[in-house]
Order: sequence, then structure tokens, then C-alpha cells
Amino acid sequence: FTEARLKAVLSAIWTSGGKPDIVYTGAFNKQAFSTFTGRSTPMEQASSKKIVASVDAYESDFGKLKVVANRFQRTRDVLVLEMDKWAVAYLNGRNMLSIPLAKTGDNDRRMVLAEYCLVSRNEKASGGVFDNTDS
Repeated sequence: FTEARLKAVLSAIWTSGGKPDIVYTGAFNKQAFSTFTGRSTPMEQASSKKIVASVDAYESDFGKLKVVANRFQRTRDVLVLEMDKWAVAYLNGRNMLSIPLAKTGDNDRRMVLAEYCLVSRNEKASGGVFDNTDS
């Protein structure tokens, strides 16, 4: 994972009309992200007695992006997303329902039933840097 590869993805998204606002990475690539050119050395804040060696935001030629470590994605991928272009969609007739179950003593038991999926409202508004090193 390199800054050049990230910039190429950002450029392609911007050219297609997207405005990404968040970057999701695995742990290893989050650490790699923190070594990009603008953050090549850690900073020590004497007043708060702490060392800052991470990147939480990245300001590119195409806008400011929030950088988030995500343990629930493939570790070798870096996702660059425009969050406004993603939504949850329920399948027809399968909106979230709460169904009562058999009562046991003082307990009221219920089951939640739903069928839904994640929908991309515009595929070109997001992208990724895929198959990076993850260790």
C-alpha cells in the first residue's frame, strides 16, 4: 500500500464524479498509512505529554478524508468510500418485524426478522486499493 496507489484511486474516483470522504483499512495498512509523506515523523506534544504517530485524516488534492482502521474487512484491502452513496435496502415485504414467541414465566420473548442488503447508489463514487501486503 503506497501513497501513489491511493492518489491514483482518488484521482479516478474524482474524475468519475465522486467525492470520497472516508478510508477504511486493516491494522497493518493503517500503520503504513501513518508513514505517508506528510506524516513521515512522529510529533511530540510537550504540553500534553504524548507522542502522536498516527493519521486520522488525510487531505488530498480531491478533498479531506477520514482514515479509520476497520477489523471487519479484508486486511489487505483499503476501501475509499463516499458514504452518502451507500444505503441499506430491505427486500420487498421483508422490512424489520418483531414477532412474539412463546411466553416463559415473566419473560416476553420476541424474534426480529428482516432481510436486507448494502446497496451502492453509485459504484464510481467509491473505490479501493486492493491486494496490498497485510503483514
